[in-house]
Amino acid sequence: MLREFQRPFQVQGTEQQLREMLPHGIIGLDPADLPRVQVPATVVWGQYDSVDSPSVGRRTAAALHAPFELIAGAGHLSMLVRPAAVAQAIDRATTKR
Repeated sequence: MLREFQRPFQVQGTEQQLREMLPHGIIGLDPADLPRVQVPATVVWGQYDSVDSPSVGRRTAAALHAPFELIAGAGHLSMLVRPAAVAQAIDRATTKR
């Protein structure tokens, strides 16, 4: 699992690209912008996320008018700890559309 996570960072040119991006900060949306998002979405969140609590995920889902899926037993990087559960949540979301 660790090798899979590291692989994109080991591609030639990655270090330079990260250095160029660093001064611009982490790209994201302000919570006030979320209601303007006009794409289908599902918010998938780890039950034990200690970086952003599940309540933040629920608020994000509400702002997006999107379903919320809690991944039992997972933390912040739920896709690494419970990849099958995250994949199933994504599959459920895409088959509902």
